[in-house]
Amino acid sequence: MRYNSPLEKRRRIPNQNGSDGKGKKDQRFLTPFFTRETDLREALRGAIKFKVDKEFTELKHEAVDKKLPEAEKAWGHLWGLVHNHLEPVAFAELRDQDEILTMMKHVYIGKFRNDRKQLQWALYEPGSERHLQFSLSGLRGQTITKDYLKKLVKHLKFESVLTSVSLPSLVFEAQQNDEESQATQTTHTQQVTNATQKGKGRSDLVSIFRWLSENHVRTIKRVTVVDDGDRPHSDEAIEEALSGFGVEIWDWKKPDICSDVISTAAPNVQEVSLYWTGNMATILGWYSNEGFANRDKFKELTQKDFRLLR
Repeated sequence: MRYNSPLEKRRRIPNQNGSDGKGKKDQRFLTPFFTRETDLREALRGAIKFKVDKEFTELKHEAVDKKLPEAEKAWGHLWGLVHNHLEPVAFAELRDQDEILTMMKHVYIGKFRNDRKQLQWALYEPGSERHLQFSLSGLRGQTITKDYLKKLVKHLKFESVLTSVSLPSLVFEAQQNDEESQATQTTHTQQVTNATQKGKGRSDLVSIFRWLSENHVRTIKRVTVVDDGDRPHSDEAIEEALSGFGVEIWDWKKPDICSDVISTAAPNVQEVSLYWTGNMATILGWYSNEGFANRDKFKELTQKDFRLLR
């Protein structure tokens, strides 16, 4: 039998309470993605148990074999910490780093990009859904801070691969007393800031994309950014914001953007939307051998959309 979707493809297995699968209440339905997750979780659980048993041999002996009350209490407390804190954190990191799961995410997102229900069923059990998209489109023209993002992330749990990020023209207000931010700022970020201060462009959205990275986002399939104001982002800021995210569909609305910026920030881009003010130098650059016609720079590019700004 052929299966056309994850909804049809889920296989039924007994759950961990030992059910034989006959009782509907005790059944779980696993896609290949869930199966891989289950295997990883069991392997991690076994490794943690082995490590704990080895490191706390004497405590285990007193608690399990001798059944000493204080030891039993300490042993129970230890495993409570392991199950409630250590294991979930370790599994989240393992899940996001596993190459097979990452490959599956890319396959499912590509296949069910226009069918959110199928995509959710392919990747998540009910109640464990993660955010596959991120949008601040409703905040056009507003000012946000790092505190705002810290509050926002309490209500969001991102998938490591996002189908899209959509950002309006907004202002990110840096908090001058944020010592942690200053300590982790890279040399390149400082160069971007210097360029901004010299009037070469803004860098507000660099902080947004850095925040996404800090919250375990590794890949962004589509980027849509409104950046057509009097002072758009500098080329350096755009490159820093998007480099490493593997963007495939580019829609950063900066007028007359240089093709080199796109090739640097998204070397595997497949589709680009370009915004032209009528400047002939821009169009000549786009069509030149150093522009989008250069297959060394744009190996995956298959679609270009040009829009004339009025």
